[in-house]
Amino acid sequence: GSIHALEHASIGLMPLMVMADRNDFGGLSTPMHAQLGLPAARDAQAAARALLGAGVRSAVVTLGADGALVADGDGVTHVPSPQVEVVDTTGAGDAFISALASYLMYGYTVRQAVEIATYAAGYSITRKGVIPSLIDRLSLDAYVHHSEQ
Repeated sequence: GSIHALEHASIGLMPLMVMADRNDFGGLSTPMHAQLGLPAARDAQAAARALLGAGVRSAVVTLGADGALVADGDGVTHVPSPQVEVVDTTGAGDAFISALASYLMYGYTVRQAVEIATYAAGYSITRKGVIPSLIDRLSLDAYVHHSEQ
């Protein structure tokens, strides 16, 4: 996993949103924590809260099969992953970040975009290979709708 900072040009240097995989927390101190001068955290929720305390507006921590955490001004929310039959996990992170960025661009809230991104990652692991496992927007919207029924 890796940590990603999404910035908006008008915001300046402070990340608007930070993404990290729970595997980035080795000692529960991400590269972003070090860059911001934050101490190591005891768990993913504490790490996300520390990032918020440093001025990051939203933090997303991916938890693999357990989903993701979304931390923002409203607190820390767990977004579960859909339960699927795993074929190949290669590309799940790519599917997640692609969907997350796309749905943020479409105007969805961070929480809504993370919920959809977990479905994109869930879909991707039901297919073999990276490229065949990536889903387009119309198919993803249909997949989310069908999965929520």
